[in-house]
Amino acid sequence: MVKTFLLLLTSAALGVSLDETGQALKSYKFHNNPEARYLQKLDPYFLYHHTVAAADGEGVGERDFSGHTEESRRFWFGLSGQYLHHFTFKAVANIGRDRREQGGEIGFGLENFRGLRTVLDAKSAFSLEGVDKLEIGYGRRSVPLIDQWHRSASVLSTLERNAFSNKLWPRDEDNSNALMTWVKWTQGIHSFDVALISTDEEAWLPSWDEGLAYTANWKVDLAESSSLDQKEYFLAAFYQDAQDNVEQLGNGVRWSGAAVNRIGKGDWRLNSSIGYGENSDYSDFWGVTVQPMLWLKKDKVKAVLQYQYQASDAPNGISLNRRYARQIAANEGIDINKGKGDANHSYYAGLNYYFSGETIKLISGLQYDHLSSRGEKQFTGWTAGSSFQIYF
Repeated sequence: MVKTFLLLLTSAALGVSLDETGQALKSYKFHNNPEARYLQKLDPYFLYHHTVAAADGEGVGERDFSGHTEESRRFWFGLSGQYLHHFTFKAVANIGRDRREQGGEIGFGLENFRGLRTVLDAKSAFSLEGVDKLEIGYGRRSVPLIDQWHRSASVLSTLERNAFSNKLWPRDEDNSNALMTWVKWTQGIHSFDVALISTDEEAWLPSWDEGLAYTANWKVDLAESSSLDQKEYFLAAFYQDAQDNVEQLGNGVRWSGAAVNRIGKGDWRLNSSIGYGENSDYSDFWGVTVQPMLWLKKDKVKAVLQYQYQASDAPNGISLNRRYARQIAANEGIDINKGKGDANHSYYAGLNYYFSGETIKLISGLQYDHLSSRGEKQFTGWTAGSSFQIYF
């Protein structure tokens, strides 16, 4: 009954016809003609997350607080397609931002670009035989340094990416992906991804006149030679020209590196990451995440656990996510040192229900955090939240 209602509601809102599995959302296309001369495909992209959350904890001076928040967490719309047979493109804009936690309203309009890129399939364009895959791209995209940034927000299994993953995200000041040019290639079990990145933080049309950053990622897929369904390893590195007279990405992280391991068989998966880096003040930071997942009912109900530890040798070298405890503490006037410290333990337990795969789902989780600085508690407490998510 609930599933049918949600499918009908989504159908009415988006103007598409859904079968009882909801898969029409994923297959709906504006245009698909492989024989067309100029434009072969044109597909819509839509993502909406509506989240409610509550937090209860203690801040500096053992001051208690509790409260709740509600927001349109993500509201993205865009287009993707194929043109001239060998090129693809994707343009995704954030068209809504919830400002109610600052006393404002939900705002609509073009806030920033989450993705704006074009890619050449060089293997097919030049009939290359020496590689399995080769692509050359230009535009905005994420940098996959650590596990949760190897996946889009549309397919996350937790309510939010963990704080250490966001620490290693080379974002601009508007929380957008940076402008870059890259090459990706795959040969056998090995895949490589190298990119040259502009550190210009201009929201709309960044230039290459500011500093530069560099990233490289290597993946090896060993699933076929093992008894596991999934067995992948990643190594990634990031470095940016962090001179004082140039703009910097990721709040000034000078360099970082990470190793990721993903294994799984049948209904279970285990993803883990370890990372290290240097802040703009030359202090070091490091962290580890472990995320086991289990399908309790295949493709319908998933249990998710996660442990994260991050630390720094500077008193404010790491931070919590700005959602949701930080929002609620600020609203209540409680000092938690702006969510910053030098050691953070985080424990997460979640239960997800998938009405129609990743297309329509409900992500729920409970998280406990302990944040300290120089041995003094800055925040300890619980955060609980649920997010209704639609994506195609």
